[in-house]
Amino acid sequence: MYRQLGIFLFTLTLLAACSAKKDLFVLMPDPGGKVGAITLYNNVGEVKLTKAFESVRFAKAKAPKVPVVISAEEVNKTFNEALEVLPQAPDKYILYFISGTTTLTQESKNKLPDILKNIKKRIPCDVSVIGHSDTKGNYKNNLKLSWQRAVKVKEELLAIGVYPELIEVASHGEAAPLVPTGDNVSEPQNRRVEVSVR
Repeated sequence: MYRQLGIFLFTLTLLAACSAKKDLFVLMPDPGGKVGAITLYNNVGEVKLTKAFESVRFAKAKAPKVPVVISAEEVNKTFNEALEVLPQAPDKYILYFISGTTTLTQESKNKLPDILKNIKKRIPCDVSVIGHSDTKGNYKNNLKLSWQRAVKVKEELLAIGVYPELIEVASHGEAAPLVPTGDNVSEPQNRRVEVSVR
């Protein structure tokens, strides 16, 4: 009797060890369709996912398998519950400025009503306003200018009815350019404020 029980327990342990849990990893595109990459490592190997909906089952103690692309329908079926509770992706707006000033371009001013409409639709929400500059001029002045631009956009949003408690303001100066340039370069795309509504 004890011998049979011992064999049964040994068999269960062996089956549990052989069926080590595998996790399914799927590389998802962002809402805009862009795809990043992920590299998964364990003690016996690594695998890199680089394509939309590329997937791999991965266990701690086994070499990773070759990734396969699965359909969006299969992803939705497999991860339906998790996908339903994901927070809505933030909406982002880029507002541009005239060189050396806190004056919005007309095209950027025209985006303000759309930003307000989106904020009202998403309340409760957070609004992040981050100022940037190009590299024209010195670093300290650009940091100050990027802050002033962010404050200017906050004031514009307050003037059209956005609640002040929703808005966070920050600035990066010339440290995070959209278009990388050398020093002392005037680049219109870097003279901006990024507004994120989440």
